Amino acid sequence: MVGMTRPGAFADLMSIPAASLIDMPQDMSPVDAAVTEPAATALHAINLSMRVLVRPVQECRTLILGGGAIGMLSALLLKNYGCHDVTVAEVNPLRREQLAKHAHVNTYNPKDTQPPENNFDFVIDAVGSKITRNTALAAVKAGGVVMHIGLQDWASEIDMRRL
Repeated sequence: MVGMTRPGAFADLMSIPAASLIDMPQDMSPVDAAVTEPAATALHAINLSMRVLVRPVQECRTLILGGGAIGMLSALLLKNYGCHDVTVAEVNPLRREQLAKHAHVNTYNPKDTQPPENNFDFVIDAVGSKITRNTALAAVKAGGVVMHIGLQDWASEIDMRRL
């Protein structure tokens, strides 16, 4: 994975296998092309989670940890699905502002506030650090769903008793 297992994601030029490339449609803007992969990741994660949620996603109290590309797109998709109670934890104040403005979700700074324990039906960890993995497990209600899609850390400990 370029930028994780293979360095060079921020290089101006790089050599990658041809099999890893997909032609961009002529009528697609570069901006739309750039969000295709994170949007697909968010969509796939939400659709997988909806299969196992005990209630419709629209009725779930949802927490998203991380408001980067995947977290923000997850928030937008959930709102598009009709979800009303979506909260995003994000340290960057500009991202929090954009999330509130465009996705119309609740936001908070996780450096200042922790989510209430056992409070959310659905938690998406779009960061993937030891802290966010454990925060997700603490925040989810019994019988709720946690979707770990963030890849910040390759390995981390989780409290298996919480799981």
